[in-house]
Amino acid sequence: SVAIGNGALDAVTTQGGNVAIGYSAATNLTTTGVTAIGYQAMATSTTGYDTVAIGQSALTSNTTGNENVAVGYNAMYSNTTGNDNVAVGNGALDAATTPHYNTAIGRNAGGAITVGGGNTLVGAYAGQTMNGSNGKWNVAIGFNAMKDTDARFQNTAVGQNALSSNLAHGNAAVGAKCLEDNTHGDGNNGFGYF
Repeated sequence: SVAIGNGALDAVTTQGGNVAIGYSAATNLTTTGVTAIGYQAMATSTTGYDTVAIGQSALTSNTTGNENVAVGYNAMYSNTTGNDNVAVGNGALDAATTPHYNTAIGRNAGGAITVGGGNTLVGAYAGQTMNGSNGKWNVAIGFNAMKDTDARFQNTAVGQNALSSNLAHGNAAVGAKCLEDNTHGDGNNGFGYF
């Protein structure tokens, strides 16, 4: 293992295969296969293995979450036990506590998701306020796609602001601002601008 910085890998005794660079990076870790780079990256993680955290406070609240990748300031900041997530961008999945199988790429992508799973969110603010256990199996691609939404499940939004006010499920919107004002309508399909 490699530890550089005050408190980095402090709890490691015999475990190998870890890299921690930065103040308190992976300071409580007792497992293997972790890369934590940045101030307090994975600071509270104990047994989270096969995980990468790069950026200040990336995965800082992680305790036993495994096989996660968090890159960016506060990326997956609140994750405790969620597994198999990818968060790239400042604040991506930062409120997620127990999420599984999410991919969030872009500033604040999926920022409010707490426990939702199986979401793919690509673009700055994509799915930013998606929340609750119902936020599952959604795809949002584009700036603000499904941004101001408490999306339920199985929605697809491709384009700037597509389905950005959605509170329903089973919708597909392809195009800038497509179904932007849809709130409670389920099972809608929209293609094109507005």
